[in-house]
Amino acid sequence: MAIVGEGKSRYDVTEIDAARVPAQTRKGTWTAMAADALLRLEATPKDKALAFTMVDEATSKAALSSLYKIFRRERGVGAVSVRRLGCRLYVQRGPKWQKADS
Repeated sequence: MAIVGEGKSRYDVTEIDAARVPAQTRKGTWTAMAADALLRLEATPKDKALAFTMVDEATSKAALSSLYKIFRRERGVGAVSVRRLGCRLYVQRGPKWQKADS
């Protein structure tokens, strides 16, 4: 164990076994909604879409941006289509949609 730094920037360093490091979880504000949407899309026919009504336009803009990034990271470009009109978000299968099992 060693104390490093000066003043308020002092910190303690300890070497530990790598197995004790907690797993990183990515749980932002919209993660649960994205997971719910993906599960619902699995069961939704390809000619249907999901409509989410948000409380206001600012919230729908924030959700659009975050969901787009999450879907792109989880399923790849073009797998899920997200659009916004006012307070409503529309989520549907994109042209490159594949079931999670595939």
